[in-house]
This record gives sequence, structure tokens and C-alpha cells, in this order.
Amino acid sequence: MTLDEDELLNHLMRLVGIRAPIVAAAVLQLIVELRRAMIFDEDAVERIKEAIVRAAVQVRPSHTHVADFEIQLRTKLDRLFAASEAPRP
Repeated sequence: MTLDEDELLNHLMRLVGIRAPIVAAAVLQLIVELRRAMIFDEDAVERIKEAIVRAAVQVRPSHTHVADFEIQLRTKLDRLFAASEAPRP
């Protein structure tokens, strides 16, 4: 079974821990569109991901270690952005 694009996006957002999927999908699509229009460069996207990590660390489960949580979240965000920016068929 393969995941279609929307299912993959939804799955990755849940993995990242984004709680408001409609807003998250809209923000993610906005970032992708601004990248495609060359308004956002890679540094801007990295700053956005860093802001997401900083906010998520504040509400992480108390049983998780901060450094481990940050590494896992950054990895998941990288996958999410890579999947969102992949060329569409």
C-alpha cells in the first residue's frame, strides 16, 4: 500500500507533533510556494524550522530529554519539508 500525497503530509505532520493540521498544512504550503517563487531562501526556511523546534520544546512531553526531542523533531521537519517540496507528478 502506498500513501498518496495528502496522506503522507498528514502522517508526517502527526509525526512532527503539529496539533492543528489545517493551519499546519496551510503554513507548510505557503512556505513551499514562497520557496518556489524564490521569495524565501533556504536560510529563511531553516529559521522557520528552528522557530517550530523552539516552540515545540516548550510543550514536549515531560518524560523526554530536550536534546533527543530536538534531534528527532528536526529530522521529522526535514522529512516533512522535503516531502512537501518534492515535484508533483
